[in-house]
Amino acid sequence: MPHIGFNPALEERFQENRRLGSDLLMLGWVFLGICAITGIFVFQDIREGTHMWLVWNGFFGIVGLALVAIGTIIRRRVPHE
Repeated sequence: MPHIGFNPALEERFQENRRLGSDLLMLGWVFLGICAITGIFVFQDIREGTHMWLVWNGFFGIVGLALVAIGTIIRRRVPHE
């Protein structure tokens, strides 16, 4: 008896979306963790007059948040036939 409503190709695309979304989420959270660790240097950096750590944290923070958002959207996306 065939499985009613089961499409193996659709299930495979769904699993690929979940895997890609999970990878992007992990990478985004790693970037945000790096920002949290290097955030201790920001105030010292500003006091010394340079802005390398501020720019570093700003750039990687935005990239990390974007990856978390994109990964969440991709994980929740259900492929259509």
